[in-house]
Amino acid sequence: MWKSSNSSAAPDIARVMALLTQAGHTPAQVAAAVGVTVRTARRWAAGTQRPNRSNHAGLREWVLDIRRDNAMRTRMDPAVDDLLFAALEALRTQAEQAGIVARGAAPLTTRVDPFAVVVDDTIRALAAAEALFA
Repeated sequence: MWKSSNSSAAPDIARVMALLTQAGHTPAQVAAAVGVTVRTARRWAAGTQRPNRSNHAGLREWVLDIRRDNAMRTRMDPAVDDLLFAALEALRTQAEQAGIVARGAAPLTTRVDPFAVVVDDTIRALAAAEALFA
């Protein structure tokens, strides 16, 4: 059962928040991106509370977006990508422990290849354009 209260998985979110801080993101940025209060984001950072399912998914999507943006830069920062990847891995582990995803199911994280991101986005854009004219 997924709970937003204290639990043994709370340290995982504290690790995620610490990694995001190391990558240059504040609790206020996390709160704004996920749609929670800064106080809630600080509780996540302290490990005294963890996100509910919706917030967990929103946090994961936000971190994925940050990684894509980092990968698309002319000079991708590998250290930032490593921190964000570690944060995503911690989120995946937390989701597995909470039963949101099955262990060994399709991975929520992969290493970002900037060229692959561009190709994937281009393919999606072309497919969407073709659907408009079909």
